[in-house]
Amino acid sequence: MRARLVPVALLLAAAVLLVLGLYGRALDYELVWMDEAEIGEGAIVLPPGAPWASAFTRPLHASSAGTNPYYRPLQIVVATAVHRVAGPAPRFHRAVLFAAAIATACAFGALAQGLTGSAALALAAVAFAAAHPAMLESWVWISGLGEALAGFFIVASVGLGAAALARGGAAAAALSLGALLLALLSKEKAVATPLLVAAWWIAQRIAAGGLRGALADRASLRRAALLVGAQLALVLVYLLARPLLLGRGLVAAAPIGGDVATHLLSAIASWPASIAWLLLPLHSSSSDTIAIVRSAADPRVWLGVALPLASLALALVCAQRGRPVAAFGIAWIWIAFLPTSNLFPQIHAHAERYLFLSVFGLALAAVDLASALAARVAPRARVALAASLVGVFALFLAQRTWVRTPAWRSTETLFRADVARDPSFREGRFHLVRTLVESRRFAEADAELRALRQTPAADRSGYANATGVEQLACAVDLGLARPGMAVLRYDQIAKDAPPIAADPGLRSCVAQALEAQGRNAEAAQLYEQAVASLASEPPAALSLAMARVYAKTGRRDEAKQWLARAEAAGPRDAAFDIQLRQVEKLLR
Repeated sequence: MRARLVPVALLLAAAVLLVLGLYGRALDYELVWMDEAEIGEGAIVLPPGAPWASAFTRPLHASSAGTNPYYRPLQIVVATAVHRVAGPAPRFHRAVLFAAAIATACAFGALAQGLTGSAALALAAVAFAAAHPAMLESWVWISGLGEALAGFFIVASVGLGAAALARGGAAAAALSLGALLLALLSKEKAVATPLLVAAWWIAQRIAAGGLRGALADRASLRRAALLVGAQLALVLVYLLARPLLLGRGLVAAAPIGGDVATHLLSAIASWPASIAWLLLPLHSSSSDTIAIVRSAADPRVWLGVALPLASLALALVCAQRGRPVAAFGIAWIWIAFLPTSNLFPQIHAHAERYLFLSVFGLALAAVDLASALAARVAPRARVALAASLVGVFALFLAQRTWVRTPAWRSTETLFRADVARDPSFREGRFHLVRTLVESRRFAEADAELRALRQTPAADRSGYANATGVEQLACAVDLGLARPGMAVLRYDQIAKDAPPIAADPGLRSCVAQALEAQGRNAEAAQLYEQAVASLASEPPAALSLAMARVYAKTGRRDEAKQWLARAEAAGPRDAAFDIQLRQVEKLLR
């Protein structure tokens, strides 16, 4: 018993040391990027008194045309639980990420040891995976909670599935299905799990004597068919239930380049760069831009087509030569990557987090191929040499992760560095401008906004919320005492893009500009339109604006009603209290 516990203790200790050693300093980093809305403003947190079951019948975010309605109820449940206990403080939400990371490392270590039969190689695989910078967007970024949870449950499901295939245990198969269900409730990418389980069975059977012989082994084939069939059935139920629960199912993003053919060419042409970064992550970035490719003759398209085909051939060679773990790892890379490979239009064409799950496949392939190489060089020290080789590369990965981590201290540090590296990264510049506006650094925001409003490069994809850009432009104009410019720009938007002009946030901002010009009656009308377009109770700031403009125009009774609503719903802080008192003075 003691001999069995030693590898388990070593694995747990390694997981804790790796995760906390590499990522622990990020515990008290600020809310970054989407964290600010999701956690800081409570966008994904269930309202007080809402039943927990409501998390399973709503999208992660409120959706609108052109957005993807993510279905991640487990992320909502966990985020809400932490929020109700500790509020929006980043350290507690990030602590949950670290716990998920440690659990994932342990589950992956158990899987690797089960496949390789070596505790040393399993530890090397864990070090490789945990050290890869692809983990940052799932284990440090709080909005990556869904990915972190899904990663654990997917790895657990595959590990339990492999155990069920080997021993035929009903308990392991049932637990594998349960883990898959939780993975699906965490993130959509879990639909790839049955293919991972099937890939391991195929690789193992080919290595044992060829696929034809495997098909003749009725007992093994039956176990695989039952388990993978049950997992596929669960995925099918999920895919059918998801649009019924959300009211819509798939992404509504526009194709890159404006047509499907250009989109597919661009997506395939981007694969070589993604896989190259997975193998050798020299620099990291949150940029989602890719090159727009319009010709099938482009060498990047051919390379993008050749890569998965060559990988499949390499996996088959590995399996035929008795290296099923390497074959499985190579297949894992592509199976995990394809759901977010941008073949179907996504809001973000590229992201390092899309390779999070592929890292585990790469780690398995690395330890098995290193073992094969070591067996040729030093057969007696095969395991030690292979683990050392992988460990050395893990040190390189850890160094790249260590260097990248401080960028996640704040939204500004993240996007200032990434925009400087990739000026075509429009969403990054958008969030940089928003951060500068919130810190009232309007001159800096104005300079970045001018760059953001320039016509995007014709050969690079990029996404920025058009309505959000106009809201920021209005806020900058107000901050720089240019209300007339804000009003003129809005009048033009109303002619050219009525849906943007109808946005309640933009209307509220332009109404403030009208107030600054003394055009209070027009401001009141625009505020009223903003309130009318809301599906729920207006925010306290808008209620206060209604009270203020009604007070200025002599509509005292209505002003008092809106002031009471603002006071009831508003934050209990000094700044908001000062604004309340100012409106009260207008009513005296």
